[in-house]
Amino acid sequence: MRILENPLFKIIAIVAIVYFGLFANKQSPESLGNRLSSEKIKKNLSEAQEKSKFIITNVRAAKDYAENSDKVLSENKINISHKDIILGSGKDQVLCGTQVSVLVSLSSEKGAKFINNQETSFVVGSNVNELIEPHIYNMKKGGIREIRIPRDYSVRSPEIAKILRESDSDLKYLITLKTINQATLATNLDCK
Repeated sequence: MRILENPLFKIIAIVAIVYFGLFANKQSPESLGNRLSSEKIKKNLSEAQEKSKFIITNVRAAKDYAENSDKVLSENKINISHKDIILGSGKDQVLCGTQVSVLVSLSSEKGAKFINNQETSFVVGSNVNELIEPHIYNMKKGGIREIRIPRDYSVRSPEIAKILRESDSDLKYLITLKTINQATLATNLDCK
């Protein structure tokens, strides 16, 4: 065991380990010598740099999208306005998850009519109509509300986008609340 304490033996053992680890078996792509070669290190650094650029680019794009989509949504919410024409009556009012039945009319500021007293039913928060649902909260049965959509408002609905483009004027929804059914309060809705 005294041989293991000899400093010369330790040096020879370290040299042998380094030699066999780095220089022996160079044909194997997984050998330590190949993994630590200057070409392999340059290649790995280059790959890491490319992956970093890809990640940074995607993070910036996602951040820009998040900032801009919030900006568009907040601008759109500021631009739409509504006012009550008739308040309606009763104790029940429209809440998120309420089943409602409404009469819908849609016209342009220039007087063109696109929808005239069309009856429709939906659950508030189910995103059936992105322009109507957020603006009928707290309405009561028999109430009539006017919702104004500016001509430059950005909408998801291709039909409404087309009407906005072609009418070249603000649009006006006239919503008459016919029925409210609080007993069917639904869940998992997008209530804004």
